[in-house]
Amino acid sequence: MSFNGAEEQADGDIRAGVVSCARCYEYQIVEGILDLRVELDDVVANEIAGWDEMYAHKPEEQRPEWLLALPYLTPELESNEIFCQIWKRNGDIFFQAVDALDLRDCAREDRKGKKVLEIGASTCWASAYFASLGYDAVALDITRKKYYGLEAGGIWMEAQGSYFERVLCDMHHLPFIPSTFDIVFLCNTAHHSSNIRRLFAEAARVLKPDGFVLDIIEPLCRLFKRDNVCNREVDLGINEHIYSVFEYTHAIKQAGLKHELFLERHLGSAKDGLAEYKREKANSPNPIKRFIKGFIYWRFIPQRVRIFCSMFTDQLSTFNVIARK
Repeated sequence: MSFNGAEEQADGDIRAGVVSCARCYEYQIVEGILDLRVELDDVVANEIAGWDEMYAHKPEEQRPEWLLALPYLTPELESNEIFCQIWKRNGDIFFQAVDALDLRDCAREDRKGKKVLEIGASTCWASAYFASLGYDAVALDITRKKYYGLEAGGIWMEAQGSYFERVLCDMHHLPFIPSTFDIVFLCNTAHHSSNIRRLFAEAARVLKPDGFVLDIIEPLCRLFKRDNVCNREVDLGINEHIYSVFEYTHAIKQAGLKHELFLERHLGSAKDGLAEYKREKANSPNPIKRFIKGFIYWRFIPQRVRIFCSMFTDQLSTFNVIARK
């Protein structure tokens, strides 16, 4: 492996060049992003085109101030209140997981040198956050475009003065040697895979022996897989699936990982549960319903039972998992 014609900045960031492999291909580095997309299949090519088409009609999301506010958008930046609420929920689950795993409260010297791979980085907000904490972060996606692809990383790095690597490639073929990363992170990404067994196998392969995979906010069919996903993304050619909890956990087990899974709102402790009860109390006028859904559910029913019961409701929720070797 060698670098040819590299353009390097004073801070060591390689902005342009060619990575050559004697046995296979030459890979371009453009705007600091290494492009390892080779011979894309129709599914991936259609997905890239689909994202481009979708964001062509979303000019309000293609602003630096909008991007840098993620994951907590304000009404001044985003007029769609539901969209703001969705992003807020995503941010809440992310930071609950970060705190549960002690990823930001540990000493900075303990974070230094630890490597984080984000698969499906998109807007790069999570990679930027890990980099700001001192982790060696790598953002991976199939899309390069500014504001919704890896070029968004340049905006984050300029704004917060941190640095992280960016790699364009297919998530089913990770271009890293085994045991490279301490953390493999996915957020709302795995459901875009048409082969989650291969995805988690690759995640496990590049994971260090004492590392873990954190996958959060995946659409979930509680009991059975739903193939008939109908939305604008699918119409544009974007790969969308809603897997069951059994399909996710089976793929994780097949990858040789041990998992601890949570459904939405179950990432927190009993303290978080009581806070949820208080919110139910404020929003529900029915005291009996409020008591059953709130205090009893969180205080007395074990987490495993809560998860098991949730599988039998005909509603979509989110799948969140921590998986270790």
